[in-house]
Amino acid sequence: LMDRARALGAHVLATGHYARVRKRNGTYRLLRGVDTNKDQSYVLWMLNQEDLRHCLFPVGDLDKPQTRALAAELGLRTAAKPDSQDICFVPDGDVASYITEHIPEGAQSGPIRDRDGRVVGEHRGLARYTVGQRKGLGISLGEPVFVTSIDPSENAINVGRRGDLSVSELVIEESSFVQPDGPSEVDVLVQHRAHGDTSPGRLRRRAPGRCSIIFSSPVEAVAPGQSAAFYDRLRPDELIGGGIIASTVSSPPSPKLAADARG
Repeated sequence: LMDRARALGAHVLATGHYARVRKRNGTYRLLRGVDTNKDQSYVLWMLNQEDLRHCLFPVGDLDKPQTRALAAELGLRTAAKPDSQDICFVPDGDVASYITEHIPEGAQSGPIRDRDGRVVGEHRGLARYTVGQRKGLGISLGEPVFVTSIDPSENAINVGRRGDLSVSELVIEESSFVQPDGPSEVDVLVQHRAHGDTSPGRLRRRAPGRCSIIFSSPVEAVAPGQSAAFYDRLRPDELIGGGIIASTVSSPPSPKLAADARG
C-alpha cells in the first residue's frame, strides 16, 4: 500500500489499523492501539521511520464502540458490519474453498506422523493445521496429542505430547526495526501470534535481517512461518520491530508440562 501511495504522489497513507504513531525526540514510535482487544500493531512490524512519517492510523486512539459510533455519525454503511472472525478477504469465510482454489498444494492430503515417525493418520491439507492444534486431527492415540511441527517438504504433519511444544529460542529472518540503529542486544517482550500474550526474552541481532530470541522461560506452540513482534520491555505498548520465525529450538518441558503430558 505504501509503495502504491507513493506512486500516486500521495503524501500520507491512512489505514484502519488499530495502532498509533507518536513522535518523540525527533523519532517516530509505533504504539499499540488504545483498544488492546483490537490492537493490530503486531502486523506492522516491518514499518520503518520513513514509512511511519507518512502513516496515519485514525482509529488507533479509539476503542471499537467509539469507532462504530463515529462511523454511524458519518453515515458509513460499514458502521454496523460484524467483525471479521477469520481471514477478512475470504468470501463468506469459506477458508477451505479459498485454499483449494488459490493454494491447491496446501489442500493435498498427506501423512500424520507420531513422535517416532510412524504414520498414524492422514491430514486434509497442511493449510488446515497449525502448531499447537489438538482438535480436528481425526486420530486417537490413547492420549492427548498436538501438532508439534509441519513438514512441507514431505507434506506431513507431526504430532506429539504437549511437552513437545516447548520452545526456548527463536531464529528470526527478514527482521526489521522501527529504529534501525538500536542496540545489538536488548530485553524485549515477544508476541508470536495475533492477539496473543507476550513472553519476555533477550533479542540478539545476528546479521542484517537476522536475529534470535532466547526466552526467559519456555513458551508453547510457536509456529515457524508466523510473525514475531518485539515490544519494549520497559514500555510494553511500544513496538520496536519484528520478523518471520524461521525455526525454533526445543526446550525440555517444565515439570508441570511433563506431569500434564503423563495425564
